[in-house]
Amino acid sequence: MKIISKYKDYYDGVQSLGLDKTTIYKRQEQKVETPKLNDTENKLDELLNYGSLITLRPISDKIEKDLYLLGLLIGFCGKIYQCKYVLEHCHKSKTPNAYFFYSKDELVLFLKTKEKEYFLDDLKYEVPGSWRKKKELHWVDAISEFDSPFENMSYLFHEIGQPAFLYPSYIFDFELVKILSYTGAVQRPKENFIVNPKLKNVGFHKVKDAYQCYQEIEQFLNGVLGNSEKTTDNRTDVEKIKSHGFDLKYGFRKRKKKQ
Repeated sequence: MKIISKYKDYYDGVQSLGLDKTTIYKRQEQKVETPKLNDTENKLDELLNYGSLITLRPISDKIEKDLYLLGLLIGFCGKIYQCKYVLEHCHKSKTPNAYFFYSKDELVLFLKTKEKEYFLDDLKYEVPGSWRKKKELHWVDAISEFDSPFENMSYLFHEIGQPAFLYPSYIFDFELVKILSYTGAVQRPKENFIVNPKLKNVGFHKVKDAYQCYQEIEQFLNGVLGNSEKTTDNRTDVEKIKSHGFDLKYGFRKRKKKQ
């Protein structure tokens, strides 16, 4: 597979192992409107049901940091993967540190390193439906397990004609994240769908290594999207018929034998 792109991704180096020039991946990252087919936006939001914004702030005013936990979906080669996107923002810094997690165990290990700093043990979560006898969960148990990749929205990939996407895009705008944190609502941008995202920027190597990623994109382009580049024959008609054994004087007839 030959990749035509203005940016590098973590799987690009696999091209050096061998290149099939008949498969072309024109990889251009761009924001587009969320496809409206089959009520897509609402379905994607349902997949993010565990991923509504959670903001953690240290009780002590001496610690000028905030921790934001958000949900993210990565569409890749016919499947949709859940991801937890964590931002840690120091008030003295303009840019927060970003972390990406694709399993509950991985996320919990990270949060445990922040347990004392953000007083996580003081957080109380009530078990849904236990209003008569209130039951509280430890913060670790309150984190839902990540679901297996979803495969029932493959039509999305046909709609965009590309092997990868990311949703929603607004969570990468830190100003919008802060507004969402304080108000509980935010006006979503019209273009809330990122096609051909930089997968290295969202830590997707944790899900697929470089070789797996490259191979699956190539197979998806050929098998599902049918994106093989057709080789163009630029020969003239005369050159083509000559290549099939046609003689311009005698045609396909036998030549007269010399006496």
